[in-house]
Amino acid sequence: VVMPNGHAVTRRAGQPNNNTKMFEADLLGDVMPLVEHVYRVRPGQENRAIAGLSMGGAQAWTVGMAHLDLFAFVCPFSMGGSSSVALDKLDSAEVNRRLKLLWIGCGREDRLFPRSEKLSKDLTAKGIKNAWHPSEGAHTWIVWRKYLAEVVPLLFR
Repeated sequence: VVMPNGHAVTRRAGQPNNNTKMFEADLLGDVMPLVEHVYRVRPGQENRAIAGLSMGGAQAWTVGMAHLDLFAFVCPFSMGGSSSVALDKLDSAEVNRRLKLLWIGCGREDRLFPRSEKLSKDLTAKGIKNAWHPSEGAHTWIVWRKYLAEVVPLLFR
């Protein structure tokens, strides 16, 4: 498990928010190659998952869906922030073929709940398999710890 800090840049007023783009470049260009060089990990898409919470959930969604060749498991929790992934550009058959799990969770008391619920419904309407997990709770660590405990056993089976 590798948990890089998703705050790749400091956001300044009046400047575009390119944090996710910088995070993606760091993750793919530095973090993943370093981990695969230094540690005994299995390389390949089928051996990689990307998950995150809040802003990290949006990053997991954006990076994971943009790189289906690199990740077999995409798991955004309480997805905040913005995403450049356009659902109309996703090929349902390709997504379903490549992903072993697309798991989306959000607490009903979270202000981001409607967004996550809509994403799951839109994916389902498009024919993209996803596991939607609405739960009790707000935008808190208590919720995310439960999600992590639920998702981890589903990975790499």
